[in-house]
Amino acid sequence: MSINILSFDTSTDLCSVALYFNKNIYFKYNLSPNSHMKYILQIINDLLLNANTDLSKINVISCSCGPGNFTGIRISIGVAQSISFAKNIPLISISTLEILAQGAWRKLKSHKVLSAIDAKSKQIYFAKYIRSKKGIWFILDKKEKIISLKNLIKIKTNIKKNWDISGNAWKNYEKYFLKNKNFLKNKIIFPSAIDMIPLTINYWKKNKISSLNKIKPIYLNKKYL
Repeated sequence: MSINILSFDTSTDLCSVALYFNKNIYFKYNLSPNSHMKYILQIINDLLLNANTDLSKINVISCSCGPGNFTGIRISIGVAQSISFAKNIPLISISTLEILAQGAWRKLKSHKVLSAIDAKSKQIYFAKYIRSKKGIWFILDKKEKIISLKNLIKIKTNIKKNWDISGNAWKNYEKYFLKNKNFLKNKIIFPSAIDMIPLTINYWKKNKISSLNKIKPIYLNKKYL
């Protein structure tokens, strides 16, 4: 039986929703800083109409759980919990930084990704992700963390060339990385719900279902490294 998935991310300035239904992907997004709640339910409804289906046909919901914008993370989790509870649909939460890594794979076929989201005040949510031959992402250094811009510059300067980058921190602090010409090819700025579909399928196969009441946002420790 084909799994039907509703995925959405509101952790950054981009509000994006993807519907995987009968092995077809329907996708819509809106660049709406600080106003995701105004659009997300309508986008979900639009995609369901486009696919000529409804929530009763959805097998699993996946949402981004951060790190990212505080309010955006709460919207993503809150909407997911509400739909999951109302329709009794299993829920899977996915890290924004892992979604960014999957975006780099989709666009650049990257197996090694430096995911970085601007946390403001020259702090960055950061993780090194490596993709296995089976399409599973693993974090180096065991965890995602928040680091200073100074240390991000050191990491990018010292790391080998076979790593790609993903996330808005690279764009927002672009002037610090212009010496690296490979940086300019990067086009992955925001996490996208379309990249949550393969991640959700992997989580589903491993039965990594999130408890409705225990799903927690990822804010990370502000005592950066």
